[in-house]
Amino acid sequence: MKNFSKFLDEKLCHQQVDEKLVVNKDYINPEVPTKIDDPKSLKGKRIKILKMDDPYSGKEYNGKEGTVEMVDSMGDLHGTWGSLAIIPEIDQIIVLDD
Repeated sequence: MKNFSKFLDEKLCHQQVDEKLVVNKDYINPEVPTKIDDPKSLKGKRIKILKMDDPYSGKEYNGKEGTVEMVDSMGDLHGTWGSLAIIPEIDQIIVLDD
C-alpha cells in the first residue's frame, strides 16, 4: 500500500492515513459528469459537454457550452451548442447553473 500511494495523482487530493486511502471530502471536481434522472428538469439550464461522440458529423462537441432549449419525447437534450442532441444515457455533461 505504501508503494501505491506515491503513484496517486495529487490533483485528486488523496492522502495516506493508517494504511487506508482517504479522499479529501473538501475537493470537488467540476468535471465529474452530472447524473441525469429527469432530463426535462434541465430545460433552460446551462450545460457543458464533457464527452459526446458522433463519428458521422465530423464536428467536435466536447467542451462546448450551451443552454438546453428542448427535451424531446426520447429524453434527448437539444440546445444552443449545435445541431446534435445530447443522449443522457451515452453522452457526459455537467450542469453549470442550478
